[in-house]
Amino acid sequence: MNIAIIAITRNGARLAARLRDGHGTAELHVISKYHGEAGKNAIPFQGELHELVQKLWPETEGLVFIM
Repeated sequence: MNIAIIAITRNGARLAARLRDGHGTAELHVISKYHGEAGKNAIPFQGELHELVQKLWPETEGLVFIM
């Protein structure tokens, strides 16, 4: 299953990194400000959250939001 995890807070980035480690195929997107908290495999994003969701929606089977 293709899942994207999206984190927008510092603690959310840390938790999301742990979740991603437990689900090897999940793609982790973290707001740029907290990219360092989520590890080297996290994908930083800038801008509006709705723009990222709009991009990921057709590409994934599930979205997990951590605030």
